[in-house]
Amino acid sequence: MDEQRQAQREALGRLADRLSERSLGAIAIFTLEAGKPLSFVASQSMLFFEPFITALCSPGDYRLIAEGLEDRDNVEWVIARLEAAEERRGQRTPDTDG
Repeated sequence: MDEQRQAQREALGRLADRLSERSLGAIAIFTLEAGKPLSFVASQSMLFFEPFITALCSPGDYRLIAEGLEDRDNVEWVIARLEAAEERRGQRTPDTDG
């Protein structure tokens, strides 16, 4: 994996973790799945959503995330990461919650 893709995946992973921590994983998965055919256009529209996105990631990660979402392989990767996080969250019980 080249350095650029690795940096994109690290930034996307941090965003996925933050979404999951805020119980937004399911809606993020739905949105990414629905937008897959338009992933390039959707990544470009991130400029409109910048104030919201930067609440979940650092400004340095923002551009990496936008560039990363242009690639459908990265979209699939972040969906899989969110699904795994949601599955782990669903397996927690009140006794195991921190």
